[in-house]
Amino acid sequence: MKAEKENLKLSTAKNKKGSFKKVVTAAEYQLGKEMADAIVGVAKELEGDKEQIKADLVDKVASMKAPVAEHILEAPVKERDAVPKEPVNFSDLIGGMAVEKIAKARPQVKADTQYSRAGRVRGSLKDKVDNEPILASRRRRFAPDEPSVRAGLEESVPLGIFSDPASLRKAKPLLPIWEQMHQRDLQLAVMHPPSNIYEEMISWTNQGKLWKFPIDNEQGWEKEQNVPFSEHIFLDKHLQDWCPKKGPVRHFMELVCIGLSKNPHFTVEEKKEHILGYKNYFAGKSKLLKELGAV
Repeated sequence: MKAEKENLKLSTAKNKKGSFKKVVTAAEYQLGKEMADAIVGVAKELEGDKEQIKADLVDKVASMKAPVAEHILEAPVKERDAVPKEPVNFSDLIGGMAVEKIAKARPQVKADTQYSRAGRVRGSLKDKVDNEPILASRRRRFAPDEPSVRAGLEESVPLGIFSDPASLRKAKPLLPIWEQMHQRDLQLAVMHPPSNIYEEMISWTNQGKLWKFPIDNEQGWEKEQNVPFSEHIFLDKHLQDWCPKKGPVRHFMELVCIGLSKNPHFTVEEKKEHILGYKNYFAGKSKLLKELGAV
């Protein structure tokens, strides 16, 4: 450390432009021990290339000092130290130097975390206020000049083109099943599947798959409430007009009536239609039945 301060030997250093600086020693400029100590201390305090800073300080001091006489160079060390030295102002010394500073890498902060939530809200409100004149001008540009007046269809005088009001009515479909299927498709188009079990149970109840509360065993039989129970049991009276008094046909129809009387799922009208169906069947086979002797 002592030899460094006395000689202040500077190694070859690169400047910012990439060129190399000449190796210089403090002995060539006769700086002295105190000046060497000062230069080393200043170089340690400043940031950047230490060798480059030392070289710049030596050049600056050498340019400010007066030339040294030859007899002083040949004099002993004590006599050279006795030579009066000019005071050096360090503010003038460092003022003209360009010290390279290395900027510390700062951690990158995301743009969305640089501002607080309140700051973002204030910024959005400010943008809205700034854009309000533009939006107002656009609204004025596209706004109608005069308020529109809606004309009523029933206020004007009719032309009398359709003299027959019945011709405007909806025509009856050729097949009623088409109209029913069309209505079913329209209903399915606006229906959505149930989102939970409760909606599904409501749908099943409306379809008659579940009992309505309170539970009623006669649910769906509202039309049969005014029908006597005897109409479901005694069905032989519907055989008097067409069925023979005896024979295999009579025996078969009596069994049919017994089965229908025990059926709880058919209404009285459905039971009558069932018996009428057999009547029409045997009427079509009357010729064959006579040949076989069944009637």
